Amino acid sequence: MKSPCFVPLAAWRPMENSAQEITAMQRLGLSFVLFGLALVLGVVGVMLTDGLAPGRVAPSFAAWAAATGGFFLVFGLYILERGRGVVRHPG
Repeated sequence: MKSPCFVPLAAWRPMENSAQEITAMQRLGLSFVLFGLALVLGVVGVMLTDGLAPGRVAPSFAAWAAATGGFFLVFGLYILERGRGVVRHPG
């Protein structure tokens, strides 16, 4: 007769795989957030220094770059929030 203590251990293995997938998803979300933040800060920096050499960056390009950076920020935060509630710790 098998001991009942082995039953929960077998049930934890799929959770370990899903926890690793969640960790990878959180890393991806963090990289999206950091990329979006760097893009927005880069656009702001270029637009602030544009007074020294006017016409370096087209306003439409700056608007599209800022919108893309905002999208990456929001999407990265969504991925981080989605992964936060799924991870369960045994105990």
